[in-house]
Amino acid sequence: MNIRSLKFILLIVCYTISGPGYATTPMPVETLASLPSLSQPRLSPDGSQMVALKPINGSFHVVLLDLKSKKFRLLMAPDPERFLFNWCNWANLERIVCSIRSATSMPRVDQKIIITNLVAVNTDGSNMMQLVPKRKRNKSDSAGNSVIGMPENVMAQFNDRIISYLHEDDQHVLISLAQKKWARPTVYKLNIYNNKMKRVQKYQDSITHWFADQQGRVRIGFGLSNNKPVIRLRNRNDKKFHNLDLTRFDADDLPVFHGFSRDGRYIYVATYNGQDRLGLYAFDTETETLGDPLASDETYDLAGPLLMTRQDGLVAATFTSHHTDYKWFNNKWEENYRRITGALPGQHITIMSTDESGDILVFSAFGEGHSPAFYLYDARARSIVNFGRMYRQLDDSQVLAKRPVSYKSRDGLDVPAYLTLPPGSNRRWPTVILPHGGPIARESADFDYWSQFLANRGYAVLQPNFRGSSGFGRAFMEAGYQQWGQQMQDDIIDGLQWMIAEGITDPEKVCIVGGSYGGYAALVAAYQTPELFKCAVSFAGVSDLRKLLINMRNFAGAGRTTNKIVGKLRGWSAVKNISPIANVDKIAIPLLLVHGDEDDRVAVKQSRDLVAKLASTRVHYEYVEQEGGDHHLSLESHRLEFFTLMQAFLSKYLDD
Repeated sequence: MNIRSLKFILLIVCYTISGPGYATTPMPVETLASLPSLSQPRLSPDGSQMVALKPINGSFHVVLLDLKSKKFRLLMAPDPERFLFNWCNWANLERIVCSIRSATSMPRVDQKIIITNLVAVNTDGSNMMQLVPKRKRNKSDSAGNSVIGMPENVMAQFNDRIISYLHEDDQHVLISLAQKKWARPTVYKLNIYNNKMKRVQKYQDSITHWFADQQGRVRIGFGLSNNKPVIRLRNRNDKKFHNLDLTRFDADDLPVFHGFSRDGRYIYVATYNGQDRLGLYAFDTETETLGDPLASDETYDLAGPLLMTRQDGLVAATFTSHHTDYKWFNNKWEENYRRITGALPGQHITIMSTDESGDILVFSAFGEGHSPAFYLYDARARSIVNFGRMYRQLDDSQVLAKRPVSYKSRDGLDVPAYLTLPPGSNRRWPTVILPHGGPIARESADFDYWSQFLANRGYAVLQPNFRGSSGFGRAFMEAGYQQWGQQMQDDIIDGLQWMIAEGITDPEKVCIVGGSYGGYAALVAAYQTPELFKCAVSFAGVSDLRKLLINMRNFAGAGRTTNKIVGKLRGWSAVKNISPIANVDKIAIPLLLVHGDEDDRVAVKQSRDLVAKLASTRVHYEYVEQEGGDHHLSLESHRLEFFTLMQAFLSKYLDD
């Protein structure tokens, strides 16, 4: 196998590593706190070009790479004070569409919400325009906004939901827009060159999401009616939709839609179908039955998305064990994958994009001692080209192993987790417990810049998949329902006790760090078990569950999900004991709080209110509010600021 590097973007800068307990100098904060060198690369249908998001001046810009000339060209730039880019894709060989997002305030809602829009541009940079024309309002639109109280200059909250690229029609896409009725979208055919729209499917009561088959026909709608899931289906030769009997999916939630077969007869869905693990099934739209599982695993849930092409149909299903795994349905693709893994032994491969033929692939790869990088595989030339490291300044030797471990929670539950140790000899390490966000999410052994940064500083890092995490089966996930600050928290604390018992952790030098739900868990630890920790760091953490539950009522469908996962609000007493803001008098360790003022997931008011309460206590705390900051540290300046603050804070309480 021929492996080459594209020197035009491969920049390698080496640094020595260290932290408390070993002698050399730690890597600069910028090494891992900088934005990745590339995001969401997408190959053109013919495989000759690639569009991607590339950081320039601290935010992602849209760039085009010509794979023959090996040259990048800037197509579009964001305006960070007004909008950022979400993603880009090919509408045809000439035209690219991209999603942009901006934050806005809403009446009666404490937090910012995100408004999305579409922009389009030709590959030569011409005919750039914002898509989706603004519609004139009339008297019947009084309840027509997609969010209650939507500002007058906003037509709908989500204006980027393309449900079909209509590959036989280069002029149009199908887009789903809730412009006529709140949270009830209508489907339009949108001309991506002149911005004209024509309705193809009127909104229906209860339907919040529409899906089209590969022929571009709207065939299925998902939604809620009287707070219960609804699916409406139209068969290939029918004009009208009818309701499906959801008992066949054996769930009180909607199955996850993954696409149609090439002929439109089968719908690929992720569902449990009486099993504990989420599997991939084909639903026959003619007999309205589920077949045997197409792909399943005894240990892990189907992860998605599927690998599918117009030419080859369903190619592979994706699972996450410790890394990304594929279950193949196509021999050609499986052989190409084996060639790649054979050429990069010891590295873990994630396919990111392909051309229509499946002969050209863009993928990422990393492993212990291998800095994550982007590659281009050409099956015809049997070549692999390295076109850049994900973190340009991160040397191969600096990548630390993130190994799977497991421990028993106090009630006997097996809790999977991941442990990253600093370089150096065996010792009892100062430790950071790093619970994930979500909480319906999971950790894997894949590269993540938070754990690598902390371990490079000399801290052992434990990332527990506490009950309620996804990916390990339905029972494990549902065991965390309504266990915020309770058994979910016990699992996190029991992970620390396991680390101490194993001789890994110095029990006198432990802090807890987290973002979002992980930030909430850090705050709970600060008042429930302060004797175990020297400090806590919360990025965008929840502090007031009552206000969280009340706020979720303003968003379509969110209240039902929040009630199930967090719990129904039955007065302040129901959530008082598990709300950090109600327990500030019990907090006995220093806190670092960081929150973006444009956070659309956890309202910045959650941290502002907590700080107001802390001001009347003797708790040492530091609070930094990031202007223009979101829930994901999307701007490089915010990542650098947070990591610099976190490094100084942890060093103060954990270093010798």
